[in-house]
Amino acid sequence: MMAITDRHYRALMRSITRQTLLYTEMITTGAILRGVQDRQLAFDAFERPLALQLGGDDPAALAECARIAEDYGYDEVDLNVGCPSARVQTGAFGVVLMRDPERVADAVAAMRAVTTIPVTVKHRIGVDELDRYEDMLRFVEVVAESGCDRFIVHARKAWTQGLSPKDNRTVPPLRYADVHRLKAELPHLAVEINGGFRSLDASIEQLEHVDGVMIGRAADDDPWMFHDADERIFESSPPTATRMETIEDWLPYVARRLEAGQPLHRMTRHALNLFSGQPGARRWRRHLSENVHAPDAGLEVVREALARMQSVAVALVAMMLLGTGCSAGVFPYDDCTSNEQCRDAFGYGSVCTEGLCETVTLDPRCTLPDGVTLPADPGAQVVLGSLFDRSTASHLAREQSAALALSQANSENGLGGRTFTLAACTNETDGDAATVELARHLADEIGVPAIVGPSSSARTSSAFVEVEPFGTLLISPSATSPGLTALDGAEHSDDDPGLLWRTAGPDTIQGPAIAQAMIDRGTTRVAAVHRSDTYGDGLAEVVAEAFVGGGRTLALLPFDSEAGLIDQTVNAVSSGDTEEVLFISSDLAEVVAFLNAAATLPAFATVDIVLTDSARNQDLLDDAEDAIDSLGTIRGTSPALPTGPVYDSFRAAYSVAYDEDVTERSFTAHAFDAAWLAAYGAAWADAQEDGLSGLGMARGLRQVSDGATVEIRASGWDGVLAAFATDGSVDVQGASGELDYDPITGETSGPIELWVIAEDGDSFVVTDRVR
Repeated sequence: MMAITDRHYRALMRSITRQTLLYTEMITTGAILRGVQDRQLAFDAFERPLALQLGGDDPAALAECARIAEDYGYDEVDLNVGCPSARVQTGAFGVVLMRDPERVADAVAAMRAVTTIPVTVKHRIGVDELDRYEDMLRFVEVVAESGCDRFIVHARKAWTQGLSPKDNRTVPPLRYADVHRLKAELPHLAVEINGGFRSLDASIEQLEHVDGVMIGRAADDDPWMFHDADERIFESSPPTATRMETIEDWLPYVARRLEAGQPLHRMTRHALNLFSGQPGARRWRRHLSENVHAPDAGLEVVREALARMQSVAVALVAMMLLGTGCSAGVFPYDDCTSNEQCRDAFGYGSVCTEGLCETVTLDPRCTLPDGVTLPADPGAQVVLGSLFDRSTASHLAREQSAALALSQANSENGLGGRTFTLAACTNETDGDAATVELARHLADEIGVPAIVGPSSSARTSSAFVEVEPFGTLLISPSATSPGLTALDGAEHSDDDPGLLWRTAGPDTIQGPAIAQAMIDRGTTRVAAVHRSDTYGDGLAEVVAEAFVGGGRTLALLPFDSEAGLIDQTVNAVSSGDTEEVLFISSDLAEVVAFLNAAATLPAFATVDIVLTDSARNQDLLDDAEDAIDSLGTIRGTSPALPTGPVYDSFRAAYSVAYDEDVTERSFTAHAFDAAWLAAYGAAWADAQEDGLSGLGMARGLRQVSDGATVEIRASGWDGVLAAFATDGSVDVQGASGELDYDPITGETSGPIELWVIAEDGDSFVVTDRVR
C-alpha cells in the first residue's frame, strides 16, 4: 500500500508475525530503472518472506525489474493490475490493464523467462463496464496461459472515472461469491481474496473457499490483528507476547535506521495504532505526536511513550485489586488532579473527583449515537460536540447537517479507522444559561476537542468565553457579529491560530450591503430596532457607519427584553417620518414578535421593514404568516444561498438522510461545512500536531485555503488526508461556497443576497446579489 507498507512498517510487522507474507508498496518500473535502486528496493533479511509489487505495462521493463528483484532477494514479484488511481491510469497500467489480458500475459511471460521466483497477479473482479463474472474469468484464463498460477483478487470492481481511489475501495460492492466461484471453476490455480476483511477470524473463514487472504487497510488500522496468525494458521509461536514486547523487539531496528539518518517520525507513524482500544492508547499517540518531529528525537521519545502507557496499566491493576467494578463508574487513578489526566487514561467522559477518575453522567440535554457510551475509547472514536436549539426547525437542521458530514467521513473509514462521534446538545431551554453549561460540559467533562455551534453571535460569544480556557475549538456556522473577530484576537498566526472560527462571513460584509441597498432606494431616514447583544449591537453599528451622512440619519433603538422590544417597535414609527425600519436579532422568536407588534400599528402601512440573515428562514414564513399578510414590503439581506455541485450533493444527501428539502433552512450548508472542517482539523492534528487538541485542529484550519482544490464531500476526504500526511495544504470548496480564510483575521467572506418576501407570503424572492 502506497505510503504504508514501507520497510519501517514491515519491520514492525515482523515483531508481530514472522510467517505472513508481506508486500512492498507498489513501485513502478520507471522508479526502479531510473531511480536509486537501493532507496526503492533495499530491505532487511528478517522482513522475509517478502514480495515486491510492481506497477507497469511494458513487458521488457517488468522483466528487468523482476530480475533485479530476484537479485535483491525478494521471494516473489506481484504485478498490480488492480490500482485505480488517476496517476496509474495515465500511465496505462494498474486496473486499466484488465481491458488487455493479452498484454498482461505477455508481461508475465517475460518476467517468468528471467526469474525463478514466483510471479503473481493482483487484480479486480472487473473494471467499468467489464464487470461480469465471465469478463474476469476470461482475464484469468488468458493470463494463466502465460504460466501464472496464482491470482490475488480484490472482490470489488473499479471505476476509472467518477470515483476516487478511496471510493473505489469502499463504494463498489464486495462480491466474494465471484472469487469463490473462480476458485471452484479453476481449482488448479491458486486464488486468493482481498477486500473488506477487518479481523483474523473473518480471514480464516475465507480459507474454506480460497487459498489465501490478502489484508490491506485493516493491517494499518490494527496491526495487532496479525498477532495470532502465526499460531492459528502456520502452527508456530508468535515473536512477542504483548504489544509492549513488540515495541521493545522493534526498537533495535529503529536505532539502526536513526543512525542511518532516518527521522524518527517516519518510523513511529506506523506504530500509532498498535495500542488501539487499549487503556492509555491516547497517551501513547499523543506523546509520540508531540515529540517525534524534533530534529534530535530518538529512542527516548518512544520509551517515554511506553512509560506513559504503563502508568495507565498500573492504575488498572489497582482497580482490579481494589475490587472496583466498571459498573460503578469509578476508576482508581494515582491521585488524579485533572479531568484531562483521567481522559488520557480512560477516554472521553472521564473526570477527576476527589483523586479518583469516574465516568461523568451525560447531560440529559445531550445525546450520543446509538451504541456509544461514556467513557468513549479515543482509540476507536473521535468525539466532537454540537450545540444548537432543537426547538427551532432550522437549528435542528443545522445539527443534522453537522451529523451528516461526520457520517460521510465515517463512510470513508473515519480518521484512520476511528469513528467520528457527535455529542449533540440542545440549548432550547434557558438558552443563554444552557449554552454556558453545556459548552463547559462538552469541553471540560466529556473533553471534546471541538464544538460545532452555537447559532447566534451572543451565544457563540458566551460559549467561547467558557471553553477557551480548555483549549476547545469552536466553529459556528451562523454567528456573524463583527465583534467576534476581536474576541479571539484580531491577528492570527500558525503559533496563535485562534480557537473561534466561522463558516459564515462577518457582518462587516452584510452591514455595508444593507446600507448601500437603502441608499440605492433613496431612503434617508431609518430606525434600527436591535437586540442589545453581540450580534445586534455589532451589526447596527456597522450599518450606521456605512449609512449615516449626506443628509441620511439612522436612529439606534436597542432593546434587551420582550417589553423593550414592543416599546422600541412603537418608537420606531412614532415620529411619523421614518421611511424604513431595520430589525436586527438572531433570535427568530424575536423577529416573529417584532412583526406581530408591527402589524398592530397603522403607521407600518407606509413603512418598509428590513430584516437580516436570521429571518431568511421557512420558520419565519410559517410562524408569522398572519403578520406578513397584513404588512407592506418586507425586505432583507443574508449571505447568499449556496449553489453549485457541492451544495447540490449536500442537499441530495440531506434529503436522503432526513427526508426533507433543506433549501429554506438557513445556514445548514454552513453547518455541514463546519463539521467537515472539524474533521479536517482533526486530520491535520492527527498527522502533524499534538494529538487531537483544539489548538492543533485550529492550526489545521489554516491549511484549507491554499493548495489543490478539494470539494467538501465524502469523495474529497482521501485527498485531504493525503495532503495533511505530507504537511501539505488544500483549497476547500464548501457546500456553503468558497471557504477562503484570511490568514490574519481567520475570517471568510462571501456574497450577500437582497430579498423580499413574496406577495403571497410563501417564499423569499432574491432581488440582487452583491459582494
